[in-house]
Amino acid sequence: MRILFVFLFAIAFAFNLKAQPPFTVSLEQVSLDNAIGVHSYSLAVDGSKVLIIGGRTDGLHKRRPFEAFLENDNNKQLIVIDLENKKTYSSNLNQLPTALFEQLQSTNQEFEQVGDYLYITGGYGYSATAGDHITYPNLVKIEYKKVIDAVINSQDPSAYFTQINDDRFAVTGGYMHNLNDTFYLI
Repeated sequence: MRILFVFLFAIAFAFNLKAQPPFTVSLEQVSLDNAIGVHSYSLAVDGSKVLIIGGRTDGLHKRRPFEAFLENDNNKQLIVIDLENKKTYSSNLNQLPTALFEQLQSTNQEFEQVGDYLYITGGYGYSATAGDHITYPNLVKIEYKKVIDAVINSQDPSAYFTQINDDRFAVTGGYMHNLNDTFYLI
């Protein structure tokens, strides 16, 4: 059976079989006012507006444990990018309750946008409450359109977040997807 698989793979490769038509990729540079560089974040999209939560501002983290994932390099802002008007807005996460503030500044959260909500689970980062780095055991439900409006209008977005705790949500670095009204952590 193994030889047959290798043989079929070799034939397919030799004939350069294509399952999809050719495509092209083009990149267009966009300049934004007051853009904040961040990676490994969660996001939600509402038309031309993008909400960015969490992630890192330091580029690739250092490899030595005592230097990796330093708390001062966490993204502590709710960031809204308005692609149509080429503007960036931000609001400090510290106005949220402590448990939300700590989790939402973490990195590599799993997230999925479904309907009017952005769901975030897990994430890794420094917790002042725990006095150490942790993987967060929480699920957060966010009314992202209302959060986007609150950030743009310099209002408190706290009312648009709901958080529950369960150790099964302590995940990081994977994916979350919704299929037929069921969420899957992968």
